[in-house]
Amino acid sequence: MRLIVRDDPPAVGDYIANYIVKRINDFSPTAEKPFVLGLPTGSSPIPTYQRLIKLHKEGKVSYEPPRALPVSCIFELAFQVQACRYLQHG
Repeated sequence: MRLIVRDDPPAVGDYIANYIVKRINDFSPTAEKPFVLGLPTGSSPIPTYQRLIKLHKEGKVSYEPPRALPVSCIFELAFQVQACRYLQHG
Protein backbone atom coordinates (compact mmCIF):
# COMPACT_ATOMS: atom_id res chain seq x y z
CA MET A 1 0.00 0.00 0.00
CA ARG A 2 1.20 3.51 -0.84
CA LEU A 3 0.53 6.67 1.10
CA ILE A 4 0.05 9.64 -1.24
CA VAL A 5 0.09 13.02 0.50
CA ARG A 6 -1.46 16.10 -1.10
CA ASP A 7 -1.79 19.64 0.26
CA ASP A 8 -5.57 20.06 0.13
CA PRO A 9 -8.83 18.31 -0.82
CA PRO A 10 -8.85 19.60 -4.44
CA ALA A 11 -5.34 18.23 -4.97
CA VAL A 12 -6.45 14.88 -3.56
CA GLY A 13 -9.51 14.93 -5.82
CA ASP A 14 -7.36 15.66 -8.88
CA TYR A 15 -4.93 12.86 -8.09
CA ILE A 16 -7.60 10.26 -7.42
CA ALA A 17 -9.80 11.28 -10.37
CA ASN A 18 -6.85 11.09 -12.76
CA TYR A 19 -5.98 7.66 -11.36
CA ILE A 20 -9.56 6.43 -11.83
CA VAL A 21 -9.74 7.81 -15.38
CA LYS A 22 -6.48 6.08 -16.30
CA ARG A 23 -7.78 2.79 -14.91
CA ILE A 24 -11.07 3.12 -16.82
CA ASN A 25 -9.35 4.04 -20.09
CA ASP A 26 -6.72 1.29 -19.74
CA PHE A 27 -9.50 -1.21 -19.04
CA SER A 28 -11.41 -0.24 -22.25
CA PRO A 29 -14.88 -1.17 -20.97
CA THR A 30 -17.54 -2.63 -23.25
CA ALA A 31 -21.12 -3.78 -22.70
CA GLU A 32 -19.77 -7.31 -22.28
CA LYS A 33 -16.87 -6.22 -20.08
CA PRO A 34 -18.03 -3.25 -17.97
CA PHE A 35 -15.84 -1.33 -15.59
CA VAL A 36 -17.53 -1.34 -12.18
CA LEU A 37 -16.76 1.70 -10.08
CA GLY A 38 -17.34 1.51 -6.32
CA LEU A 39 -18.55 4.91 -5.11
CA PRO A 40 -17.98 5.86 -1.47
CA THR A 41 -20.55 8.09 0.15
CA GLY A 42 -20.12 11.13 2.39
CA SER A 43 -18.38 14.44 1.81
CA SER A 44 -14.78 13.21 1.52
CA PRO A 45 -15.05 12.00 -2.10
CA ILE A 46 -16.78 15.18 -3.36
CA PRO A 47 -13.57 16.76 -4.78
CA THR A 48 -12.89 13.53 -6.66
CA TYR A 49 -16.43 13.42 -8.07
CA GLN A 50 -16.16 17.07 -9.12
CA ARG A 51 -12.95 16.34 -11.00
CA LEU A 52 -14.40 13.17 -12.57
CA ILE A 53 -17.31 15.23 -13.89
CA LYS A 54 -14.91 17.82 -15.31
CA LEU A 55 -12.78 15.15 -17.00
CA HIS A 56 -15.93 13.64 -18.52
CA LYS A 57 -17.06 17.03 -19.86
CA GLU A 58 -13.58 17.51 -21.36
CA GLY A 59 -14.00 14.18 -23.19
CA LYS A 60 -11.14 12.48 -21.37
CA VAL A 61 -13.28 9.62 -20.07
CA SER A 62 -16.54 7.91 -20.89
CA TYR A 63 -18.71 6.23 -18.31
CA GLU A 64 -20.47 4.08 -20.90
CA PRO A 65 -21.64 1.48 -20.26
CA PRO A 66 -22.42 2.78 -16.79
CA ARG A 67 -21.72 0.49 -13.87
CA ALA A 68 -21.44 1.93 -10.40
CA LEU A 69 -22.11 0.53 -6.99
CA PRO A 70 -22.18 2.52 -3.75
CA VAL A 71 -19.56 1.16 -1.38
CA SER A 72 -22.20 0.81 1.33
CA CYS A 73 -23.92 -1.74 -0.93
CA ILE A 74 -20.67 -3.66 -1.35
CA PHE A 75 -20.38 -4.08 2.41
CA GLU A 76 -24.05 -5.02 2.62
CA LEU A 77 -23.60 -7.63 -0.11
CA ALA A 78 -20.51 -9.02 1.60
CA PHE A 79 -22.43 -9.31 4.87
CA GLN A 80 -25.33 -11.04 3.10
CA VAL A 81 -22.96 -13.53 1.46
CA GLN A 82 -21.32 -14.30 4.82
CA ALA A 83 -24.74 -14.68 6.46
CA CYS A 84 -25.92 -17.03 3.72
CA ARG A 85 -22.76 -19.14 4.00
CA TYR A 86 -23.18 -19.33 7.76
CA LEU A 87 -26.82 -20.39 7.44
CA GLN A 88 -25.92 -22.99 4.79
CA HIS A 89 -22.90 -24.45 6.51
CA GLY A 90 -23.33 -23.56 10.16
